[in-house]
Amino acid sequence: MERQQAIGVRQEILMRLLTFAAPIERLEQDIRALSWDYPEEDIVLMTPTMAVAVLDRAINGEMPIEDVFRWADLLEAREDVGLVGGQQGDLREFLYQASNSEINDMDIHRLIRWRNTLRGEHNVL
Repeated sequence: MERQQAIGVRQEILMRLLTFAAPIERLEQDIRALSWDYPEEDIVLMTPTMAVAVLDRAINGEMPIEDVFRWADLLEAREDVGLVGGQQGDLREFLYQASNSEINDMDIHRLIRWRNTLRGEHNVL
């Protein structure tokens, strides 16, 4: 029972992260409270639609684009977050590029192109 409760808490925190359901500072605090190593993989699944929703918020000025980069950094390489959808490779690449925004020259224009790519609108990044 205790183990299931721990999994439920972890799922809840990860879902808040995936959907950006709290300020970035709170998400960072919550995620850092979780152990990095976790014996079960993919206890939550991220879809391209989830990333598009976050990108839309940044593109529409509802949050600073720097928060998108911090969000991606919290997600990139997590073993307990699976990536689903026909664009799993694109989603993984987006998270990598956004979490390393400085070396990948990420700006609002690149975020717009990523949003379009993750929506399935094929364009050149």
